Amino acid sequence: MTAAAPAPLTGVWSGDRVTLTLTPSGGQFDEDCATSTFAGPIRLDGARGFVATGSYEGQGPGPTRLNESERPAVVPVRLAGRFTSQRLDLDVHVAGAPVVQYHLAPGRSFKRVRCL
Repeated sequence: MTAAAPAPLTGVWSGDRVTLTLTPSGGQFDEDCATSTFAGPIRLDGARGFVATGSYEGQGPGPTRLNESERPAVVPVRLAGRFTSQRLDLDVHVAGAPVVQYHLAPGRSFKRVRCL
């Protein structure tokens, strides 16, 4: 008998002016001036961690540009998360940039102020 795959990771974690939202079909990581999206499902490994890859799109001040030639480039992004007893530690690596670390709490929310 083959063991069933673990259930997809779902929920909302926030902190440090970012929010990670995961659903059975993927996820989204929102920062003040950028959004990363991931195809799912995202599942925990045996060490209570996960890795997800997707696409990152930065935003500038003002309205989102409709003209493709004016929109920022979409680049690869990699998230590596580890759950502790009270939080989610998240490393975000956008292609061409240093890794940024966040400490997120479950179910926490806040009003986002997009790029000004």
